[in-house]
Amino acid sequence: MTHSGNWQRTVIKRRLASAPARHPAGPHPDLEPLGVGQEVNCRSIFEHSPVGLGWHDLEGRLRAANPAFLRMLGYEREELLGSHVSRYIHPDMLGENLQLREAMLRGEAGEVAMETVWVRKDGAAIRVSLTVRPLRARNGAVSCTFFMAEDITERRRVEEALRASEEKYSALFRTLPAGVVITDASRRMVDINPAGERILGLTPAQRAKWAQDPLEWNRIRTDGSPMPGDESPEKSATRSGQPVENLEMGLVREDGSVAWILTCTAPIPVPGFGVAGVFVDITARREAEAALVSERKRYKSIMEIAQDAIYIVDAQGALVACNAAFLEGRGYTAEEAGSLRIPDWNAKGHSVPWVDRLQTLARGPRVWETLHRRKDGSVFEVEVNAGPIELDGKLHLIAAARDITARKALERERGLRQAELESLNRSLEDRVRDTVAEIRRKDQMLITQNRLAAMGEMIGYIAHQWRQPLNAISMLLANLGDAERHGELSRERLDRGLAKGDLMIQKMSSTINDFRDFFKTDKNLASFSALQQIRAAVALVEASFADGDIAIRIEAPEDVALLGYPNEYSQVLLNLLTNAKQAIQDSGARPGMVGIRLSRADGFGCTALRDNGGGIPEDRLERIFEPNFSTREGGSGIGLTMSRQIIERNMNGRITVRNVEGGAEFSVLVGLGGGPA
Repeated sequence: MTHSGNWQRTVIKRRLASAPARHPAGPHPDLEPLGVGQEVNCRSIFEHSPVGLGWHDLEGRLRAANPAFLRMLGYEREELLGSHVSRYIHPDMLGENLQLREAMLRGEAGEVAMETVWVRKDGAAIRVSLTVRPLRARNGAVSCTFFMAEDITERRRVEEALRASEEKYSALFRTLPAGVVITDASRRMVDINPAGERILGLTPAQRAKWAQDPLEWNRIRTDGSPMPGDESPEKSATRSGQPVENLEMGLVREDGSVAWILTCTAPIPVPGFGVAGVFVDITARREAEAALVSERKRYKSIMEIAQDAIYIVDAQGALVACNAAFLEGRGYTAEEAGSLRIPDWNAKGHSVPWVDRLQTLARGPRVWETLHRRKDGSVFEVEVNAGPIELDGKLHLIAAARDITARKALERERGLRQAELESLNRSLEDRVRDTVAEIRRKDQMLITQNRLAAMGEMIGYIAHQWRQPLNAISMLLANLGDAERHGELSRERLDRGLAKGDLMIQKMSSTINDFRDFFKTDKNLASFSALQQIRAAVALVEASFADGDIAIRIEAPEDVALLGYPNEYSQVLLNLLTNAKQAIQDSGARPGMVGIRLSRADGFGCTALRDNGGGIPEDRLERIFEPNFSTREGGSGIGLTMSRQIIERNMNGRITVRNVEGGAEFSVLVGLGGGPA
């Protein structure tokens, strides 16, 4: 145990009323003897006292000690009697103690009270409150020193811990960035920390006033109206006995400025105290909120007075905000705006997902011309000036669209006049006509080639469908011939073989009908089952794919009803399946895999066809649907172009492509039908 070198000591100038009683160690020879009754009483007090008692001879050796003293030091009586005081006085305190003792023996000091440090038998240091008094013989000379000792180690530890705790919480109170005010039961201010003074702008005069009189300040509600005293947080907490939490209010300082605070006030369950309030300054937050409201009003004013249609869309193409000009120009109400998406007003649509297009536009503002569609279906031309904007940490697009229908009409009129002038040059016209004819002739040849190639594919698929029944018929005829040669051909067996052969021929005829119906042109829009058309397309190529070690997996948690032309839809799927087969064979992937997933997406039925054929080169991905463009050597480039025309022109849908891990994925999106799938 450590101790301070400046121990408080107090010398009390008074004498003890009587000498100590006799002790088993023997009475002092120079002291007056006691009566029998007195000796018994003194011995009892000495032995049972809770305070350590004893006396030392003139040499400083212990001659008597009671049990309390022995317990304090942890010794047995025989171990300690006769020992010098230096045995248990701490070495750092020994010199001072011996000096006081010598002064006492010389008669220079009377009774001495002090705090000192002793050392127990186990080596532990203890703090001791010690009182020492000299005892004199009949001749007046000092014959011994009597002492009383009390162990105050725990009391001093508690006092020091309490003092340290008070210092810690005092430092916390002073340095806390939030304001803290404490009141008594009469609502007078007991204390306030520096942060509270700073937030409230207290002057010394106001602080002194509030220490004498109940707290009174000009409070304001959040709406700016005055707050009566009965609504004050300290009165509410005192009245209800419950904390008042997260109350926002304004306080008018003496200089007229307003401090907006967020306060929590709670009653103090100690007699004489009132409440404790903790508050933080939210003035800056309130000012920022007011500035934000002002900014929103200014933004709304700009949006509303603009003649151009201004709108904001998110990465999924949903309308986030727009002005009145946008809604009026497209015939929608403000209530309908929340459900609008780009396809609702963009008449052209996009061949790539909107999120990919947004990433392209995010490189900077761009201007382009396009067609917008009104709610009634009418279309008009617009010039769009758009650029990226970040809202809530997410990328959005803000655009201004101007109606340029009249301007474009003038431009077209001017173009007609220009065409009339150019028509005067007959030779140029002839060359243009010849060139166009040549291009058309080549396009027709390519289309014819594509049809011939498709027919070749169909013949191959028919051959696969017919191969098994033809083999079965061949084996049936061979079995009938063997039976006839061996005399085993009965009329019953012959009839049974002929019936089986006829059944196989009917199945082959059914295959021809299936292919013929598959390519039959649909005349009217109809609601049809997407899953049924997928299975029809797969049934045509299943055998061919199996021979090529290519598996087809269909994933359809539910069927989806689509609105369009079912046979044309299946032709598109058949074209995509044929392309996937070719890509897998060209890449050498084994085993081949084609996955078809049917789902719903944003009001469309989506059929995604994914293969493991190695994908499409990135530099060719954006051109994959262009006429006469093919990724394969010798390909015509017509199949995907025709597929796109079927889906986007005939069915108002979309067909997109992207590369995925190990291959490519084509997505065919067609509007949902009204009937059940």
